[in-house]
Amino acid sequence: MTSMDVPAGSANSPAKMVSSRRRLLMLCTASLAAGIGVAKWLDLRGSVSYGGALQSRTTSIMAERTARIQEILLVPGQRVVPGDKLLQLSDDRLTSQIVQKQRELVELEAELKQARATADVELEWRKRELNGEIFQTQLKVSSVTQEQTAKQVEQLAWQDHLKGMQQNRIGPDLADVELPVKSIILDSPFADERKLQAILREDAAAIAAEALTAQIALCEQQLDRLRNLEKDLPDKVRVSAGVDLIETRITGAREELAGLEKQREALTVISPAHGIIGTIHHRPGDVISAGNPIVELLDDERRHLVACIPTSAATKLRSGTKVELMFPGRQNRIGLVAAIPPHAIPADHKSSSADSQVEVKIEPAGKLWPKLPVGSRVQVHVQQ
Repeated sequence: MTSMDVPAGSANSPAKMVSSRRRLLMLCTASLAAGIGVAKWLDLRGSVSYGGALQSRTTSIMAERTARIQEILLVPGQRVVPGDKLLQLSDDRLTSQIVQKQRELVELEAELKQARATADVELEWRKRELNGEIFQTQLKVSSVTQEQTAKQVEQLAWQDHLKGMQQNRIGPDLADVELPVKSIILDSPFADERKLQAILREDAAAIAAEALTAQIALCEQQLDRLRNLEKDLPDKVRVSAGVDLIETRITGAREELAGLEKQREALTVISPAHGIIGTIHHRPGDVISAGNPIVELLDDERRHLVACIPTSAATKLRSGTKVELMFPGRQNRIGLVAAIPPHAIPADHKSSSADSQVEVKIEPAGKLWPKLPVGSRVQVHVQQ
């Protein structure tokens, strides 16, 4: 008999066999789930559950100066990286200072332009006067030098004349001849008078030459003084016209303006690190003071739990102790006790429990924790 000949109501039909296998598989699965649940229940029977809150490391961004929030550029939950703009602040007083300093700088630059023009004109006139005085002094030096040369030549001429008079006063042959007129020639008063005149004129020429030499020295000194004045003239004219003073004021104004503009750049609040925007403490239009927190930046990569556990149970915990965690959606994970603070929170008189509590910090261990918002409630099971 073939399979086509098997009656439809037979117990050994293929449809019956498939249905039996499915029921067996479902029964096994249910038994396994029930076994796991019972094991979990038995495991948790000796533990006590406490509430915990999911938290992360928080960076509080503070206001550096008193300002008004002009615009909030991000929203809570948005992920940011270093350098992203978070808020735009405004400071009317700072803006007014910048505008005033810019106006002052423009006025100073106009004053500098005018002072430089005045200095250029003054310098040109001063140079002309100075060059004229230098030229006149040089002419005087040239004239005195010529006069000095003439006097020196005159002195030499009288010296030669005196020598000639001495040699020619009496010839060599005449001195040996005995003549009756010899005494008259030698003792003539006219010869001594001419010699005296020659001596006086030679002395006068020498004195005049020395005086002219002194005049030339004075003229040379005057030329040196005029040349030094010509060298220092541009700087002195700049100082006299106020160019250097205005340039110093412009340098100071530019430095002050750069400092003010740097403060204006600080009005754009940027993210200092990677993270997620948490709480924004203010709204556009609010005035904040220096040091006030503006935004909380959450580090999503470093999450932890903070569980409030009574001190009686916390004494049984140690750093590194494993605890069972149940996240929303009945997702079970493992955590490690990271820190137990040395101080406890006093019991609230409104609470039914009179035992004080300790905020125990629990960090991830094993399988990654679910990506849940910061502040989500988590059940922490602590073994008794």
